[in-house]
Amino acid sequence: MKRDLNQLADRRFDVLIVGGGIQGAALAWEASRRGLQTALVEKGDFGHATSANSLKILHGGLRYLQSLDLKRMRVSIGSRNRFMQLAPHLVAPLACAVPTYGCGLRGRHAMRLALAANDAIGWDRNRGIPESKRLPQGRILRKGDVDAWLGNGSQGSISGAALWYDGLALNTERLLLALLKEAHARGACLANYLEAGEIRISAKRACGVEAVDRISGGSITIRSAAVVNAAGPWIESVLPAPAARVPSPIGWTLALNLITPRRLTGPTALGLEGPGGESRRRSGKRFFFFVPWRGYTMIGTRYWRHEGRPGETAVTRREIEAFIDELNSVHPAARLKWEDISFYHAGLLPAAETGADSGEDPQPDKEFQVIDHGRCGQVEGLLTVKSVKYTTAPDVARQVLMHLSFQGRPAAGGGPDRRGRGNLEAAFPADEDPPDAQRHPERSAVAAHLAAHYGPEYRNVLACLGGRDAGEALVSQDPPVLAAEIFYAVRHEMAFRLADVVLRRTGMGTAACPPRPVLEAAAALMAGELGWDDDRRRHEISDLLKRYAVLADPAAAESRRREGALAS
Repeated sequence: MKRDLNQLADRRFDVLIVGGGIQGAALAWEASRRGLQTALVEKGDFGHATSANSLKILHGGLRYLQSLDLKRMRVSIGSRNRFMQLAPHLVAPLACAVPTYGCGLRGRHAMRLALAANDAIGWDRNRGIPESKRLPQGRILRKGDVDAWLGNGSQGSISGAALWYDGLALNTERLLLALLKEAHARGACLANYLEAGEIRISAKRACGVEAVDRISGGSITIRSAAVVNAAGPWIESVLPAPAARVPSPIGWTLALNLITPRRLTGPTALGLEGPGGESRRRSGKRFFFFVPWRGYTMIGTRYWRHEGRPGETAVTRREIEAFIDELNSVHPAARLKWEDISFYHAGLLPAAETGADSGEDPQPDKEFQVIDHGRCGQVEGLLTVKSVKYTTAPDVARQVLMHLSFQGRPAAGGGPDRRGRGNLEAAFPADEDPPDAQRHPERSAVAAHLAAHYGPEYRNVLACLGGRDAGEALVSQDPPVLAAEIFYAVRHEMAFRLADVVLRRTGMGTAACPPRPVLEAAAALMAGELGWDDDRRRHEISDLLKRYAVLADPAAAESRRREGALAS
């Protein structure tokens, strides 16, 4: 996957997508599958903002049973299935449980019926998925199982637990990248660090954008029959006011998830309900999930009202401490402390409409919205996507293309393009050893490691090994990251900043701050590829460390990491 600005400037596209988060990536994937000439531009790195914050669960929508919203359940199940087919190496079955209480709607009998309904509605949940990744049926657990998870915090009224299965995204950043790579393999032109400026309008129709290259400082014109604004928190700033605008101002909520190296629930994700904080005067109880993820536990989600600019997602110590207090009230046996938190993920989501003085915590919108600015009497050929859910991004993409087809634009396509195969089509069964491990036993461990993270394209990473002392050197041990992975990220995955590699290509810094020597080694490898001088290397490290500054210094983060490893 190469960044080619000349190709973006020379071609005329059917659809141009502004925004490289999960919504834009899914749309590029779906559009390219339909044979459309597709372009996507992102002002920062792919998935650097809201899409970097997720509880890592690909939900099937079990909770929608409460409102009998079977349509949303089917959409969620179908979208989850598409992710698991696209990149089975990046998704694993995840057992999820909530305690049962008494004899009412939260009782064992009622929940047993709910699980049966969930299995029936998701009858095709395993279609096209490798056997090792298939999701079992739900079941009711005994009270003793829950007591083992909750310890002394188990409430006497708990009678057991309802257990079902969803998908666990082992690396949401690479899952997003998998969509982009599939789109690129089908002819889409993609570029990060290319900021869409003014939307070009001709005869009251969007016909492209003027874009600024944030790497070189140059600018290009990109021509397109339609423009889709999928810029997340920046969607209003992208629109060419007053020619186009959203029907009403969009409020935003800051979503926060915490990460700890401590194992709090065993192998099962556990959903627990608590009374809520002092600010929740009339909004009922909070519900938190404790999710086992890559040797850590991710906990979320807590929401705060956001009043700053789109890019301002800094989290304060006060907010993290308040979150910890709430979690301890929900799960007393956890006994979480400040020093237990190794990292956090935060992002901005469109907020549901509530009174500003209601005293209620802001909640994210439940429904996505596709705004057709032509139908609003503004600019034809311009759509804005406002969405919340990571899981349902493939379905939102289909809805966007449906809107474009109603306009009679080329984006109607002719159905999925099946003439070519993308680079992530299954090249070998997910539950078999990679072929190179069989032919080269001395590299079996390396090949197996790369196959787990890159799927069939792991062979391309192997090609970056070069001399054994260079490519096979471990840059990071926890998690393990080879020098070849950094070479590959720069040469073939458009990594231009140290944060791109640490947070979004390798995942070495998504659960805790890597030790300073690891950052130095990674920066040195990137410097050799990109020609950085010593000042640039120091700047890249300093800029990345700001992301972890609210918690502690790298030495303290490493200490937490080791303590968590010993405890587990």
